Amino acid sequence: MSMNETSSDAIPIHVGTAFGDNESPTRAVLRLTLSRKDNKLSISGPPVVIREGENPGWLSRYVTDEQGNSQRVYIALEDDPGLLQAYTVETDGDLTPLGEAVSSAGRHPCYATLDATSMWLFSSCYTEGSVAVVPVQPDGTLGPPTDSKHHQGGDLIDDSLHDRQEGPHAHCIVPHPSNEWVVSCDLGLSTVFVYGFDARRGSLVGAADDPRHLRLPKDAGPRHCVWDEKGETLFVNNELTCTVTASAFDAGSGRLKEICTVPVLPKGVDPDRNHHRGGSDIAIHPNGKFLYVGCRSSSPGTIAIICITGSGEGSNLDVIGHESTRGEVPRNFKLIGEKDCDKWWLVVGNQESKTVVSYVVDSNTGSLKFSGEVSTAPYKPCNIASMSALYA
Repeated sequence: MSMNETSSDAIPIHVGTAFGDNESPTRAVLRLTLSRKDNKLSISGPPVVIREGENPGWLSRYVTDEQGNSQRVYIALEDDPGLLQAYTVETDGDLTPLGEAVSSAGRHPCYATLDATSMWLFSSCYTEGSVAVVPVQPDGTLGPPTDSKHHQGGDLIDDSLHDRQEGPHAHCIVPHPSNEWVVSCDLGLSTVFVYGFDARRGSLVGAADDPRHLRLPKDAGPRHCVWDEKGETLFVNNELTCTVTASAFDAGSGRLKEICTVPVLPKGVDPDRNHHRGGSDIAIHPNGKFLYVGCRSSSPGTIAIICITGSGEGSNLDVIGHESTRGEVPRNFKLIGEKDCDKWWLVVGNQESKTVVSYVVDSNTGSLKFSGEVSTAPYKPCNIASMSALYA
């Protein structure tokens, strides 16, 4: 069975891990499966040790090779110096290094994603406050970075944010659906940077002071973002205030304009700026009607469900519910499923509880129904990845 095929039942999932302590080793990717029949999660094999001393904190979307016989995934090794490494996904879920690791052009890469052609890999480095472009060679291996941008500045407004806003912290980089632009959320500078993308040269175009960048309130701390299908609206998850901002995008100028911002925490819960327990991840349903936003300030954590109406300058957001993650610090999640049958699951990693949980998604109402849970102890789940997942 080739890797672009799956059994009639099991959907393979990989889970990146990081942020270990004496009881939690960090240097592995976990192998899970999600059953299409009973919606349950299970462990499918032993952890995959990636590289000695490295933290495989973020996995890109999967790519099928030119022959359609195997899948590849690109992993950000979240250390100093930061590295990016290509892997072949074997039929049993094992990961085999493909070529040599390359520099991420900064310390502690925390995000990696491919452009629309799968010929370029973008990465963002949290500690460095930088973003980079890396070429994907025809054989799937990575070349050295072709361009990078290093954000500058910082404005510490609160002692609790001493490691959040003392300087730039690029937390993600996401291409526009047109592949002509990329955006990067910088938590430290409370800015969403917009760069033109030259796919011929692998270069990022734009200055740090360009007016097209979206400057949010100083205490916002933008972390992750997603586009709507047409690229008319960017939805930004603000970690420090636990809010979501909808911004209209002008594809001609590349300018972002804030339209509305809504709080996403459950009633009675205040944002927690300490210990990295603010907002976490964000995903958009493929029908474009719902957003899902991770909230780490509550105990247990929650997923906020937001109804989207309108687009661009007519965008409106309405929080319609919250679902418990049944664990502490839901750091990352993915929508997993198949568009053909419109069946979707939300799979969430609870970092501090060392669990991964799954929910069946109701595409009509946006609601989530708990369906399964597995323990990842002693590993702390950091990033969910699957060949059936939706990616920003």
